[in-house]
Amino acid sequence: MKRLISAFAICILFVTLFSALAFADSKSYTVSPQAAYFKDVPIPLYEIDGEKAIMIEDLEKYGYNMSWSDFSRTTTLDFNSEKTVAGGALPRYTDGNIYESDISIYVNSKGVPSFNTGGYSLVRLSDLSEVFAISERDGAVHIDAEKYLQLLVSSPVDIQKLANSKGLESLSLVIQGPQRGDINFSGLSQLPNLRELDIFIDSNLAECLESIKDIRQLESLSISFSSMPFDYAGYDWIESLTSLKKLSLHTPNENISYGFLSKLPLLEDLSIDLFNNKDISFLENLKGLKRLEIDGGLYEDFSTLGKLDKLRDLTLTDNYTSKYNKIETIANMKALENLRIESGGMIDPERKPFDGIDWIGNLTELKNLWIRTCGVQDISPVSNLQKLESADFGYNKISDIKPVGSLKNLTTLKLMGNPFSDVSALSSLSKLEEVYIGQSDVSDISVLSNLKKLKTVSAPYAQISSIEGFNNLPELKSLDLSVNAIKRIGSPKIFPSLEELDMSYNQLSSIDGLSNLKSLKKLNISSNSVYSLAPLANTPLLEEFSADKNKLVSLSLIEKLPALKILSIQNNSVSSLEPLRNRHFEQLNILDNPVKDYSPVYDMYYGNIAMPLLDDRDGSYTVKGTLIADPEKASTVNISIMAIGARNETLLAQQPIQMSAGTKNYDFTIQIKNSSYSKSSAYSVNWLVLTAESQDSSLVSQPYLLEKIRFGKQVVEEGIVLQLK
Repeated sequence: MKRLISAFAICILFVTLFSALAFADSKSYTVSPQAAYFKDVPIPLYEIDGEKAIMIEDLEKYGYNMSWSDFSRTTTLDFNSEKTVAGGALPRYTDGNIYESDISIYVNSKGVPSFNTGGYSLVRLSDLSEVFAISERDGAVHIDAEKYLQLLVSSPVDIQKLANSKGLESLSLVIQGPQRGDINFSGLSQLPNLRELDIFIDSNLAECLESIKDIRQLESLSISFSSMPFDYAGYDWIESLTSLKKLSLHTPNENISYGFLSKLPLLEDLSIDLFNNKDISFLENLKGLKRLEIDGGLYEDFSTLGKLDKLRDLTLTDNYTSKYNKIETIANMKALENLRIESGGMIDPERKPFDGIDWIGNLTELKNLWIRTCGVQDISPVSNLQKLESADFGYNKISDIKPVGSLKNLTTLKLMGNPFSDVSALSSLSKLEEVYIGQSDVSDISVLSNLKKLKTVSAPYAQISSIEGFNNLPELKSLDLSVNAIKRIGSPKIFPSLEELDMSYNQLSSIDGLSNLKSLKKLNISSNSVYSLAPLANTPLLEEFSADKNKLVSLSLIEKLPALKILSIQNNSVSSLEPLRNRHFEQLNILDNPVKDYSPVYDMYYGNIAMPLLDDRDGSYTVKGTLIADPEKASTVNISIMAIGARNETLLAQQPIQMSAGTKNYDFTIQIKNSSYSKSSAYSVNWLVLTAESQDSSLVSQPYLLEKIRFGKQVVEEGIVLQLK
């Protein structure tokens, strides 16, 4: 049943005519007089301020499959080797205005920006340059072979068909379905430009990987598995790929011998999963490494790392050994610019794998430092790292952050999950743009007002009770003060660039101080005691607003928020939805309010809507019809009403019918009552669907879309016919 309903839901998704735009200034476009060809087949060409572009939907006629997701507002175009490049696309418009679009476009899994023409999307050729080989010759624009492809491989033929993609430079394969031994990659050696290969494969097919050894031109290889290949450890064939500069091998097998790595003279970038491997001495011979990432492992001796003196970037994560012996040898890496160590201590916060970080003061070239969940208490050695631009000391045991006050080049600082309370040391960090100080004992953030370049301030789960002195940050774009004890906002906040604000789970009764936030796009004040939304009258750009669990009684202010597309006011005291009439929302949650009349929102049932299905607690929805079945078959059949939403499917009612041999028609009556479903089942309802299915799933009917999805107190729908097949 679930598979049937899911397929139905996908089939009836449609592109809404109400396109949300990014509210940017419009641009003009025209059809270009210049000829253009996609793989030698003519294709319409457009111009946007002198830049060449194509209508991305046209690619459906040029060998691509196109799909649309209404929920995520995403258009996906994927190369189909079996589809003919037929062409035949004609200009959809000759000229007009376009807008920057919130629709996400993916071509062969590469995201590209787009412009909305009012139903179609224009994409500049310059933004497609990573996907296609694009050139101008003989006065025409030529969009030639794909440079990058991502393919789902379900049979050996899918790989064989790539033999003609001579321009391919980068290939990503997701391999599912073929049997062991069926897959052979050696044919890819005939692609002269192929330099990057990324493979995600089922562990049962691991033995097929050996044929990759014939692709000698590869410079980058990434292999990961959809399940754990404990029984395969034979990767010695990789030593044949002597042109490799980058290798990513994510296979949880502790029996792998990594000696083959020493046979790769050009290797500069290595990423591996060590699983339970206790030995990293094989790294000693990789003198040319510039970047190393090790995930997992149970190694205790870190001395080998100190011999890799050319490393610029080192990442060590999820090593659960109790002691990191000789980790101080990392200080020998004088050229190190990026260091990340995360012990996995979130599982055991009491772990302390090494004693102090005194050695870190010698790494004076560091620009980015990440030491998380390592039980660190004293960070005074970092004061010597004057080139540091980004630091993350999250989830340690730091009570004093004064040492970071000397790091004048810091632009990003993350200190979440530490027991410090004083942030005055931050006042000297004039270049700071992002600061994360949540899950701490901080109670006063007024000192941050001195940091005029701040763009992000995150301080949730702290001890803040007042923000009176926190103000006047001209570049601040994101502010998170959720889960604190703030009772009042105080004087009007002067944050002219602020776009996102989260003040949920505080003790606010008023939001008067938010009246000047003209750039605000996203606001969350859930779980407070706010009565009035009047201060939001000057926030015309507001797109997302959450105010669950407050004391709101009116939505009249919503009329002054023309850009609003996501609204959640669950559990308030709103009785009238009239201000929402003729509005359209991508997401709307109005559950748990004393609403008497839901008719103002009846016409917006698309997207992600949460509201009661019936207008009255005693309401009901009755469906009557006839089931037509094969008289030669006898079975128990369930008639079901399902609520289908963007994120869920919920059974609202079910009526069994016992079929008997010799009978063809069966009358049925099925009813939904307000007491027959939980509030959660009403969430995100886009359609009500009626179906019939035998208990053994051998007989099913076509899903029937019920017309009375917007109902009153007592609703009856009759005359429905379901036919079992």
